[in-house]
Amino acid sequence: MQTESELILKDLSCLVHLGCTEEERRAKQEVRISLRLGFREDLVVCQSDKLEDAVCYAMLSEEIFSTCELKDFCTVEHLAYLTHENLKKRLPVQIALRVEVHKVKPPISGLLGGVKFCFGDSL
Repeated sequence: MQTESELILKDLSCLVHLGCTEEERRAKQEVRISLRLGFREDLVVCQSDKLEDAVCYAMLSEEIFSTCELKDFCTVEHLAYLTHENLKKRLPVQIALRVEVHKVKPPISGLLGGVKFCFGDSL
């Protein structure tokens, strides 16, 4: 019997030059990036318990940090897209990936929960 499964990485805190204006982008702001990886095939690691059969969270985190350092970003949408594209290059093609970027404290009065944007494959 074939099963479906997901691996979720939640709220990796990154500092990014992000914002609508040059002034807002001058100082780094916190974003939290979360990933959902979907597997439609049985995973060997579930039975083997061997690290070499698993997706490496450290590699995913390093790629996210590298993407955040690439440039200044105007939008969370573009950051999510670029993060997705860079991670997809490092993952096997059969893995579905969704990226969520959460801008924690946008400079909008009264917006207490920040802004989130999700981009990626259907899971």
